[in-house]
Amino acid sequence: MIVLVGKSGTGKTTIANAMEKLGYNKVTTYTTRPIRKGEVDGVDYKFISIPEFKRKLRAGELAEYKKYNASFGDCYYGSDRDSYIQGNVVVLNPYGVVQIIKQGIKPYIVKIETSTYDILNRLQNRGDRLEEISRRLLADIKDLEMIEEHIDITLENSNNTDINKLAKLIIELARDSKYMQEKEHNK
Repeated sequence: MIVLVGKSGTGKTTIANAMEKLGYNKVTTYTTRPIRKGEVDGVDYKFISIPEFKRKLRAGELAEYKKYNASFGDCYYGSDRDSYIQGNVVVLNPYGVVQIIKQGIKPYIVKIETSTYDILNRLQNRGDRLEEISRRLLADIKDLEMIEEHIDITLENSNNTDINKLAKLIIELARDSKYMQEKEHNK
């Protein structure tokens, strides 16, 4: 399992989509937030209502989740427990990473970074309001600190980055890491 983490607007979902085209099974997570222009239900996220999300949570169907107090109101993000059996790449927030690690899932964690300038442009281009951008950027800094010790590698995704090459690099690094872990375990 490869987990992509990083600040909002660093291109995590774009990279996961490129990895999917290379044969990886992307875990499509749930959210209760409003769908953005250009997003497709069931592809970018599974968009569900808050009552449906809470039902899944009570039923124990979610491996991880997080509630956010966004500028437009409360929203939830989370992923199905079963998706970790079938999927092998997922975009998670730091809280999700901590939750799946506690459940014994040992992912290869890739932190994606880009400049604040690029993040601001990307978030504005996708239609996020300035107050929401500000809230997310401040929260991201604090949230990412909690998983710093679990990150396997940090990679840059600037506006010049070839996403397909970056996706291939992540796959190769994860495979090499898995090979090295198995080799160490078998000593």
